[in-house]
Amino acid sequence: MIRNLTALIAASLALVACSQTAVPATLPEVTVTAADSGVQAPATAQSGLLAVTLTNTGARPHTIFLLRPKAGHTQAEVQAALNAADEAALYTLADGYGGTMDVAPGTSERVILDLPAGTYLRLDDAADPSAAPVITGTLTVTARSGAAVSEPASDVKVTGTDFAYALPSTIRAGTHMWQFVNAGQEAHELGLVKLHDGKTLADVKAFLDQPNPDFSNAPGDFVGGNIPLSAGVREFTSHTLSAGNYVAVCFIPDPASGKPHFDLGMLTEFTVTP
Repeated sequence: MIRNLTALIAASLALVACSQTAVPATLPEVTVTAADSGVQAPATAQSGLLAVTLTNTGARPHTIFLLRPKAGHTQAEVQAALNAADEAALYTLADGYGGTMDVAPGTSERVILDLPAGTYLRLDDAADPSAAPVITGTLTVTARSGAAVSEPASDVKVTGTDFAYALPSTIRAGTHMWQFVNAGQEAHELGLVKLHDGKTLADVKAFLDQPNPDFSNAPGDFVGGNIPLSAGVREFTSHTLSAGNYVAVCFIPDPASGKPHFDLGMLTEFTVTP
């Protein structure tokens, strides 16, 4: 997410259709307002499912991404990894619990997160591949009290493992609630790319294997997805896709080999039918 997926988002941001994720009536919901001068967000929430809406009132893209430092690690260590764009190190220091992709100025995006109790760092990863994400504050999540909440119904489920996606080979065009689950041991993200006419999975692989690919000339357009989730984490998001051929891709590097996950198998084609 720090570099390659952010660059792909930046190249395609005008093409992304933000879908508003439907929220069950009993599901708690919070709103985060991002301006270029700062972020307004609640400081506390209860554990479990939580709908988070990011409204961008600024002139540049904004995101919200929640990271929970692992035991024995600090915010300063996390920020150092972010500054160094060292994504492999980042997920040894903190766990990713999801959030929004880049939200264009004047728009909103909603996601449904599943948060255990703990203290989270709130990041804004603006659509600038050369800039490190900024920690804009913290969120303290306490154990839930009161009535249970209803889980959203998802009609597309994607499971990430080390190193593959399990997802339907065909999906009907339109708006669907997607559930992305990380069943692996490493952090995984889900980038959705619609291929240009005549382009194939092999073209995407060849493009990504270049030393410094120019994402403005990618063989497809970024159309949505889910930012990194650590092991055992899930997220619900609405995606609206038109008919065509797509690939799912994960850019996160493997700490052991240094290879991006797409080189290890997390580059999967699927078709959206009319």
